[in-house]
Amino acid sequence: ARIVEVLRDYSYADEMQTAVTDLNMIVEDALVLVQHQFRGEFNIQIVKKLDENLKTIVLDHNRLTQVLLNLLINARDAMTPQGGTVEIRSWCLSPEANAHSNGNGSGQEIYAFSVSDTGSGIDPTMLDRIFDPFFTTKQFGKGTGLGLFIARRIVEQHNGRIWAENNALGGATFTVTLPRQL
Repeated sequence: ARIVEVLRDYSYADEMQTAVTDLNMIVEDALVLVQHQFRGEFNIQIVKKLDENLKTIVLDHNRLTQVLLNLLINARDAMTPQGGTVEIRSWCLSPEANAHSNGNGSGQEIYAFSVSDTGSGIDPTMLDRIFDPFFTTKQFGKGTGLGLFIARRIVEQHNGRIWAENNALGGATFTVTLPRQL
């Protein structure tokens, strides 16, 4: 019943439909759609480290669910066929840290989430290109090369940032930051 509810709510709309929502609920919705397949068919363990102190945020719930699903599916593909671990985190960047890191002095509260995997990582020569349209590292016929491009566009529509980096011990982490606009 929960899967059907999430799928029903996960409809595509031409215009952004922003509303006050809960970032952690977006994580939970995305996981409802993939966790059974991840654990069963793909032998992927899911680790959640969600900041329970996050307040509400204004964004398009369905579009951010789409971003998260894309990142989760890419993590799954990076660990196929051996399996591995996906870690999903959420947290709040302090207004002071954000003003310092952006150099804009805005002091606006920023929420972040990340998806990390234990796959093979991203070829460093391709890190600058993975968000380009039609760029894919997947085998022919396995990907369109539009997933990360669309994810970046959605994040930018929310005045946020998305980036990828390789983990020191292998795998990759995709991080998304979003201003908490209320």
